[in-house]
Amino acid sequence: MNPFDRLSFRAKVFLGPGVALVLFIAFGGFVWATLKAQQARIRTDLVARMESLEKIQGAERGLADAHSSLFRALSALRTNAKQEIVEQSLETYRRQVAGVSKLADSSASGTEGADAQAALLKQVIASFRAYAAAGKDVTDGAAADINMADMFMQGADEKFGVLSKQLAEYSALQRKHADAAVQALMQSQDATRLTLVGVLVVSILLTCVLVWLAARNILRQIGDTATAAGRVAAGDLEVRLQASGSDDVARL
Repeated sequence: MNPFDRLSFRAKVFLGPGVALVLFIAFGGFVWATLKAQQARIRTDLVARMESLEKIQGAERGLADAHSSLFRALSALRTNAKQEIVEQSLETYRRQVAGVSKLADSSASGTEGADAQAALLKQVIASFRAYAAAGKDVTDGAAADINMADMFMQGADEKFGVLSKQLAEYSALQRKHADAAVQALMQSQDATRLTLVGVLVVSILLTCVLVWLAARNILRQIGDTATAAGRVAAGDLEVRLQASGSDDVARL
């Protein structure tokens, strides 16, 4: 017995559209959930990367300001400027270095990895510590002897150059990783779209198959009934139809 014979006439008529509606609703919900999840991943990753880049750029500006303040303090000492100018420059240096020091402490956990980014961050933090120590020697020497402070300043200037180079490399590496992460997510999103299009095509094909099977079953029963009715009209009263199913066409 044909499985479609077990269905009512109305069930056969609405089977195809009903399956299509269910598949489209399920497909739409899947698309919406998938795209929402991808958007959340992109947003989270970009926010984290942008925050990291902003911190690095802030550290670069703070260190540049701190180093300039050391030069201003020594210049003020050489020209016998007012002591408040020297103290103001030294206070600016200490404030900027303290801010970068807090950032270095909070970023220390990022050096635990074994990748190139963690290794470079470890170098950056070590170079900053060395520069901060050299800067402290300058500030301590400035209070005792300007010549000693100048000597310490040469070492601090060299360490600042190394630190600035490493910070630039780390910033470029972070930007590269951010671009790579966004590219990977976009490729994943494209692959998901292609997959969803494939699911949609399969859903449409399955719906067409169900509609064709239901229509063929209905048309076969109607065709057999019409043929039998024609034979009865021609006077053949011995015509018999084998009714299959329990729908309206079977009862007819």
